[in-house]
Amino acid sequence: MKKSKSSFLHYIAITIFICFYLYILGAYLDMYLHDWSFPVIGIILVAYIFLFKSLRVNTIRNLQFKKILSTKNLIFLLVMFFLILFLRNTVIQIDPWVSSSLKFRMQNGISPYYSPIVLVSMVTIGPVWEELFFREILIGKLSEYIPIWVCIAVSLLIFTSVHLAFPLFGLITGGIFTLTYLYTRSLFAVIILHLLSNVYIVFQTIA
Repeated sequence: MKKSKSSFLHYIAITIFICFYLYILGAYLDMYLHDWSFPVIGIILVAYIFLFKSLRVNTIRNLQFKKILSTKNLIFLLVMFFLILFLRNTVIQIDPWVSSSLKFRMQNGISPYYSPIVLVSMVTIGPVWEELFFREILIGKLSEYIPIWVCIAVSLLIFTSVHLAFPLFGLITGGIFTLTYLYTRSLFAVIILHLLSNVYIVFQTIA
C-alpha cells in the first residue's frame, strides 16, 4: 500500500509539473524558448521516471514490446496510421478554430511552419514523452486510483490544449492514440504510432 501511495504521489507531481509549464510558465516564454522547452520537458520527464526504480520498472514492463508483433495489433496500428493521414487535412479544413491562413496554406499544399528544434523533437523525444505522460501516466497509472473515464477525459483535454493550432485534429488524434493504447495494452505500440504520424508530418514539411 505504501508503494502504491508513493507511486501515486509521483504521478501527481509529474502532472502538476507538466501543467505548470503548459498553462503558466509556457505563457511567458518567447517562441524560441518555447520551442526549446518542448524537448527539455521531455528529457526531464524521462529522466524523472528512470531515476526512481519503481517508476522505471513499471514503465519498462508496460512498454510490452512483444505485443506490437501480434498480427491483430499490427493490423490495428496500420489502420490507425492511415486513418490519421486520411483525416488530417479534412479535419483541419472543417475545424472552426483553425486560422484561415493555416487552412489556406494547407489547401495549397504548404505545411504549417515548425522550427528545426521542433521538427527534430517530433521524431525523437516528442512521441516518447507525450505518450508517457498522456497515455501511460494520465490513463494507465492514474486510472488505478481514479475512474478511467475521468482519466481519459483529462488526458484528451490537456492533449488538445497542447495542439491549439488545430484543436479538433488534436482531439481526434488524441482519441486515436488513446484507443490504440487501450486496445494493444502496449505503450511501445502507441509510441510507434505517434512517431510514424510525426514522421509523415515532418516529411511533408521539409519535402
